[in-house]
Amino acid sequence: MDPICNGKHTVVHNREKPYAYGHCESSYTNQNDLGTHLRLHSQVGSGICELCDKSFPTSSRLDRHMRSHTRTNNSTCDKCGKAISSAGNLKKHLRIHTRERPYICKYCGRAFSLSNNLKKHMRTHTGERPYACENYGKPFSSSSNRASHMRALHKDTTLL
Repeated sequence: MDPICNGKHTVVHNREKPYAYGHCESSYTNQNDLGTHLRLHSQVGSGICELCDKSFPTSSRLDRHMRSHTRTNNSTCDKCGKAISSAGNLKKHLRIHTRERPYICKYCGRAFSLSNNLKKHMRTHTGERPYACENYGKPFSSSSNRASHMRALHKDTTLL
């Protein structure tokens, strides 16, 4: 074995993901990433963006996300002139114009332009509901549905 690569690092080279969460299909190469994922399910952390209702497991992720609402745009779409915050986001945006939908549902064949939209759609087939109400335990398939529930029924309660 290469002296630079210790046992933990070989997991990366072998594409092993020994750290798994039993309630969904997610698995990770290290325990820290699994811990971050578990916080997504339990929503321990700072909570929900007040501008768009997205949920985040840690205050640093929420802070990084909040900057996206105020970021100076660096790129402009040649097709429609829309200002885009990064080259990666421009690539995703261009799929609107090209109608490219590279992410295909293995159950029904429906196609999506964004991988995250496919991931959310897959929950309609798998029944996965990873976001639970902190008060009742009622499960939701999306963080935004849970956020709406929390605002409607638990106005005085905030997620930890």
